[in-house]
Amino acid sequence: MIQYDAINTILEVLITEYAIDACYLKGDFGEKDEDEYTKVEMTCLTSDSIKQTILKSKENIFEKYNAILFIEHKNNKIECVYENGLILVLQLLTKDEQDSDNKLIIYNPKNLVSEGLKKLKADDITELIHRFSFIALDYYAALMRENSLNCLYLVQKMMNQYITLYYYLSHLESFPLKINKIWNILKDEQKKVFLEIFKWITVDKHLIAAKIIVDKMYQLIGHLPLMVANYLNLDFFLFAKNKISSISEEKA
Repeated sequence: MIQYDAINTILEVLITEYAIDACYLKGDFGEKDEDEYTKVEMTCLTSDSIKQTILKSKENIFEKYNAILFIEHKNNKIECVYENGLILVLQLLTKDEQDSDNKLIIYNPKNLVSEGLKKLKADDITELIHRFSFIALDYYAALMRENSLNCLYLVQKMMNQYITLYYYLSHLESFPLKINKIWNILKDEQKKVFLEIFKWITVDKHLIAAKIIVDKMYQLIGHLPLMVANYLNLDFFLFAKNKISSISEEKA
């Protein structure tokens, strides 16, 4: 794939001409789930002074791979779109700034990068449920304001959280994944169940979808392992659930 050519070319320039300390891939490459459409997300560890040099020289660095269609940087992140359609994002961090996202290490001579894929933890699951509750309350507010566009957006987010929780509870030894990856992994029969709910996410029927989703989430919460349930603020979820359940169909 063309992504590998871009990675190898840019990495070689960064090592030989800018003496970076380490480099790893994030996103789909970091989760070893890339395909021909995947954008490249690189992170380099280096000093603050070299960061500034790389940012000033970004065009010279990135054009070593291919002709550039668009390039810009904000803070310490460079985003580039090539004429062949490839998107490459380069983030520049110091060794003390590196994040805990899933990563694939491609250059680490000083052992500065902490290893790889992080396992799913109890607080990953409870954080997801708490985030669902916030989204449900935002949906309630949007519905009260009769903002249909925002309602559709928020009920879709609620659905994504529900699907994610369903997957996590079936794969407690898994890694945190994005919704598009989870959808690709799901079996066809389960996708059909979810698609039946998606059918209600329309301008006229999104409240029905929201009520179904909060009920489904409540059912899943009833099956949480004890090690997860201990970290959950159930009262917060029930507060959000009751807000959605109390809305009359006429309001939507």
